[in-house]
Amino acid sequence: MLLHRTPEPPHSIQKTCQIYSFRVYYKEANGMLHEANTLDSFIYEKTKLSSYIQGRFETFMSILRMQSHLLLFPVVFTTIQIVLTQA
Repeated sequence: MLLHRTPEPPHSIQKTCQIYSFRVYYKEANGMLHEANTLDSFIYEKTKLSSYIQGRFETFMSILRMQSHLLLFPVVFTTIQIVLTQA
């Protein structure tokens, strides 16, 4: 289940991570590409991410969880691409 609400991240998250937001794209088995809202959906597959990007992603999401108390829904898709956007 993907939620499409897009809350603004708290200012302290921006200061802690130096990341304003990032986008996650996932590709289904049939080849269709989608953009996922990572503020409401925890979407990634560990084996498909480099350890550096995975670490940044998990750190950001764990801070977001602690400070925003958002529910995150684990979902696994075929291909994951993360685009980081600096603050």
